Amino acid sequence: MLILNLGFLILVMGLLLYTRSSFRIWALFLVGYMLVLTYFTSHSVILLGVLWLLVLGLLALIGISSLRQQIITSRAYAFAKKQLPTITPSEREALKAGSVTWDGELFSGMPDWKKLFAYEPAKLSQEEKDFMAGPVMELAANEHSSWDMWHKDLSFRPDLVELCKKNGLFGMISAKKYGGKGFDVTAVWQINMMLGHKLGTIGHWIGIANSIGAGELIERFGSEEQKTYYLPRLASGEEIPCFALTSPIAGSDATAIEDNGIVCKGEVDGKEVLGIKINFNKRYITMGCDATLMSLAFKLYDPDHLIGNKENRGVTVAIIPTKTKGIKHGRRHYPVGGAFPNGPLQGKDVFIPIESILGGIEGAGMGWTALTQCLATGRATSLPTAAVGSIKRSFYTTTVYTGIRRQFGLPVGAFESVQEKLAELAGYTYISDALRLLTFAQIQAGERPAIPAAISKYNSTELARRGAIIAIDLQGGKGVMNGPNNFAADAYASAPVGITVEGSNTMTRGLIVFGQGAVRCHPHILPLMSALESDDQTSFDKLIMKQINFTMSNHVRSLVLGLTNGRFASVPAHHKDMKKYLGQLTRLSAAFALAADMSMITLGGKLKRMEALSGRFADVFSMLYMASAAIKHFHDKGYPKELQPVVEWSLQWSLNIAEQQLSETLDNFPNVLLRGWLRLFIFPLGRCNKKPNDKLTLQVGMLTQSSKAIREVLADGIYFKDLDHMEEALAFTNKVAPLNKRISEGVKSGTVKGYTYLLQVTDALKSGLITKEEEKLLQQAHVSIMSIINVDDFSVKELHEQK
Repeated sequence: MLILNLGFLILVMGLLLYTRSSFRIWALFLVGYMLVLTYFTSHSVILLGVLWLLVLGLLALIGISSLRQQIITSRAYAFAKKQLPTITPSEREALKAGSVTWDGELFSGMPDWKKLFAYEPAKLSQEEKDFMAGPVMELAANEHSSWDMWHKDLSFRPDLVELCKKNGLFGMISAKKYGGKGFDVTAVWQINMMLGHKLGTIGHWIGIANSIGAGELIERFGSEEQKTYYLPRLASGEEIPCFALTSPIAGSDATAIEDNGIVCKGEVDGKEVLGIKINFNKRYITMGCDATLMSLAFKLYDPDHLIGNKENRGVTVAIIPTKTKGIKHGRRHYPVGGAFPNGPLQGKDVFIPIESILGGIEGAGMGWTALTQCLATGRATSLPTAAVGSIKRSFYTTTVYTGIRRQFGLPVGAFESVQEKLAELAGYTYISDALRLLTFAQIQAGERPAIPAAISKYNSTELARRGAIIAIDLQGGKGVMNGPNNFAADAYASAPVGITVEGSNTMTRGLIVFGQGAVRCHPHILPLMSALESDDQTSFDKLIMKQINFTMSNHVRSLVLGLTNGRFASVPAHHKDMKKYLGQLTRLSAAFALAADMSMITLGGKLKRMEALSGRFADVFSMLYMASAAIKHFHDKGYPKELQPVVEWSLQWSLNIAEQQLSETLDNFPNVLLRGWLRLFIFPLGRCNKKPNDKLTLQVGMLTQSSKAIREVLADGIYFKDLDHMEEALAFTNKVAPLNKRISEGVKSGTVKGYTYLLQVTDALKSGLITKEEEKLLQQAHVSIMSIINVDDFSVKELHEQK
C-alpha cells in the first residue's frame, strides 16, 4: 500500500510539474493528500508523523519567506551574482528593442499553439493591391532586362527613376500628410520581393528610402520640423538617402565607431549658432556615392557642457545634406553582385546646426536606441524579402529548365539525382516564404518581433544562397555562362550581399538569435538579472521560486514528451497529418527550453563567449520557428492537399536539423555529468526525427516537374511575365514528347536516318512516320526550346565594356 501511495504521489506531482502549476497548487494538493492518507489509511502513526513532518517542512521552506530567503534565496542569490554576465549599455538597448512574440512561446517549452494560429495572415489593403496591380506592375513590365540593370547601366536609369517618382515608390512608408502613401511594411516589402531581380540599383534606392536609410528613421524618431521638411522630399525622390553607420574599424561591433562630433559654436549663413563639428570615415554605405541626404551615426561629446552636464552623450544620429562643406563622396565599391550601389563617405570638420540631430537636441545620445528599434523589425524586411524573391526565381526557372533540357532521351528533371535537388529547392522556397509571412503577420498585429526578424534575416539569406547554388548546379553550363539569357547567375553573385549586410550572418547566428534571444525570450532571466543588478533581494526571492518551478517543469515535460515521442502533447487538431508534427515541435520546444535553461544557469556569463555552443542553440531555435511558420502557412492556405508533400518535406528537414543540432549541443557541453543528465531527459529513447526519405523527396521532385500550379504557388509574388518564353518552351517539350519518342524508335530500328535531330525530323516526315502538321510542330518546338537552352557569347570588346 505504501508503494502505491508513493507512486500516486509521484504521478500527481509529475502532472503538476508537467502542467506547470504554481507552488500554491502544490501546497493544496500535498495538504489534501496527507489529510486523506491520515484518515483513510492504516499506516503507522510513526510513518504518518514522518510524512507530515516532511510535507510541513517543505511547505514551510517554500511558504515562509524569511525561512526561504535564509535557506534557498541567499544561496541562489550568491550563486547568481557570480554567474551574472556583464551587459554593456549597447546590449541593454538592443535587449529593450522590439517585443517577444511567438519566439517566447517556443522558448517556454510549453507553446500555446492557439496563439500561433490566432495571428491574422499578413495581407494587403485594397489600396495596396491596386498599387501592386497598377504602378508596380508597370514598373516590373519595363523593357529593361535585369542584365541591363546589373551589368550595363550599373547606376540609376533616369527613365525608371522618373517612373518611380511619378508613382511614389520612394515614399511608400511615410504618412500621407508628409507626401507618402502610408502603406504597411508588408506592402512595401512585397513590392521589394516582386521587383528585386528587375530593378537593380533603383531597388536599393526604394529600399533605403522606405527604411532605416531615412524614411522610417525620420518617421519614427524625427522632430516635427524634420518630418515636415524631409519626408516629402524623400517621397518625391528629390532627396537620395543613405544610412552611414559602418566604418573601417567598426562593423558588427557598431558601437565601436570612432566617428565623433563635438558640440561647439560655429557659423551658418553668416550667423553664429550652436552646433556640432563632426569627423567621420564610413564605408560599405548603400547609396553612399549618390546620396544627397545622409543619416549619420557618430559618438557625440560635449566637453564644454553646452547642452547638458554630461560630456559623453553616446551614439547619436544626425540628418545631414551631403553637400555640406567638408563631406566627401568616395568612389563606388564594386561588390561581387555588380550593381549594388555602395561606397565610402568621409567628412572632415563638418559643422552642422544642433537641430540636425535626429529628433532635435532631445535626440542627443539616442542614436543607438533609434537604430536598434528600427532594426528590431528592419532585419525582417528588406534583405529577407529580397532573398525570398531570389529563391523563388531560382526555384521557378530551375524547375522549368530541368523539364525542358533533355539528356539521354529524357528531361534532366526525370533523373532521381536531379529530383533530390529539386525537392530541396522546393522545400527551401516554401519554408522561406512561410518564415517571411509569419514574421510579417506579427508585425501587422502591432508587434516588433526582434528575434524573429534576426531569424528571418539569417535563414532567408542562407537558404537563398543554397537555392542559388542548386540553380547553378542543375542548370549546368547554362547557369555558369553569364549573359542576358542566364537565369541563375545574378542570384548566385548577389547572395553574399544579403549574407553580409545588416549584420553578417555569422554574427547574427552567434550573438543575436540565441545570444540576445535567450535573455529576451526566457520568461524569468531578464527580470532576475534586473533584480541582481539593483540588489533587489525581495524581487529576486519571488522570481527564483518561479525559476525553480520552470526548471523542474522543463525536466518533467522533456522526459514525458521524449518517452511518448510527443504523441500526447496538447496540440490543435486542425489537420490530422499536421498533429504529429505539432507534437514533435512541442517535444523539441520542451527539450530546447531545458537545455537552454540549464546552460544559462550553469554557464552564466561564459555562455556569452561560447559562440559555437550558442550557434547550435540558434539553429535549434531557428528550425523550431521555421517549422512553426511552415504549419501556420499551410493552415492559412486551407491545407491544400497538392501542397502537402512539400510541407511535410520542409517539416521533416527542419525538425531533423533541430534535433541534430540539439544532440550536438549536448555532445559539446563542457560539464560531463550535466551532459549525461540532460541527454537522459532530452533523448530518453534516442533521436527520432529523420531526414525526408527518398520516397517523399522524389515525390516532391516529380511534383515540381508535373504541376505548373505548384510552381506558381511556391513562386507566388515574383514577376513572371518575363519568363513566359520558358513556360512556352516547356509546353512544347511536353507536347512533342510522344513524337520525339516515335522518331527515336525509328532511329533505333533504322527507319529514320539523319546525323542531326532536324535531319531526323525531315526524314521521319519522308518515311511517313509523322505528318506535315507534326513536322511543323516539331520545328516550332525546336526553335522555342533552343532559345532557352542556348547561352550567350561576347566579343572581348563587349566584355571590356561590361566591366
